Order: sequence, then structure tokens, then C-alpha cells
Amino acid sequence: MAREERLRLIDELVNLMQQLFPDGGDFPMRVWPDKGMGAVYVEGEKFSVHVAPEMNAYIQADYFQSDGTVVHVLPNPPHHNFVEGGNTFVIGQVGGGYEFVVTPPFGEELLMIIASQEPLEVDLEKPFIEPAVEYLERLLTGLRSQQDKGKVAGAHVIMWTKPF
Repeated sequence: MAREERLRLIDELVNLMQQLFPDGGDFPMRVWPDKGMGAVYVEGEKFSVHVAPEMNAYIQADYFQSDGTVVHVLPNPPHHNFVEGGNTFVIGQVGGGYEFVVTPPFGEELLMIIASQEPLEVDLEKPFIEPAVEYLERLLTGLRSQQDKGKVAGAHVIMWTKPF
């Protein structure tokens, strides 16, 4: 995937999140990376992202990489993805089941967090890593069906990664 296409994908994802979740969605949720927004992570470095919804929620996390693929971080059995409202859920916490370690590809990447009152039904048989374009249609379908089942919130974090 050419650099321009990769940047266009990130721009499209940011626009999509703003369209789907104006003002963050149906309930407040804070999301922040361990080094703060706008931080740069280098090859081999571990990082985590904190998610704090104000109401009980199931967390879905998708990591869109700079090569146009998406890694489905949560839900990802056997790791739980439920957090009680007012608590902080840490994705990538050492010993927490899934760890983020910076590896190629490098560049601008995006972690999309969706919190919902009921588990989001996207596709439990999805591959762990797949082309982002193929996934986005399933995600939109799942989000549309979720509107009848309860409240949904969304946020994203843009991550910058680079070689050591």
C-alpha cells in the first residue's frame, strides 16, 4: 500500500469515528495512551492504552496498522473485554493477556475503541489480522445493528511508530 493510500485510510477512519460517534457517542469515555497523545513509539517498545467508560461496557479494540491491515485486539478470547463503569481498562498491560510491542510496519497508526452496553456483533470468526478495507463494511453493519440494543461510544488514538 502506497504512503498516500495509508494516510488516506487513517483520515477515513478518523472521519468515520467522527460521523459514527459525534461528541464521543452515547456516553462519556476517556481513552489515552501510556505516554500521552501524540507520543512516538520506537521499535521494540511496549505500550498500553487506557479506556475509562462512565458506564458498564464491552470493549472492542481494533489496531489499524500503517500497511492497511487491522489487528483485532479485543474481543479476543480468552481475554475478557468487559469493564465496569467508572473503572479503567488497560489494553496492552504487561501480564494482561495482550501486549502491544512496536514492530514493522511503522508510521501513523490508529487504535479504534468502541464501548457498548451489549457485545458488538461484528464477526466472531474473523481472522486476527486482515485487510482494513474488508473489515470496515462488517464493522459498519455491526454498529448499525447495535443501535437497537443499547448505548455505544467510540474513540480513537493515533499512534506514531518508527524503527529504532
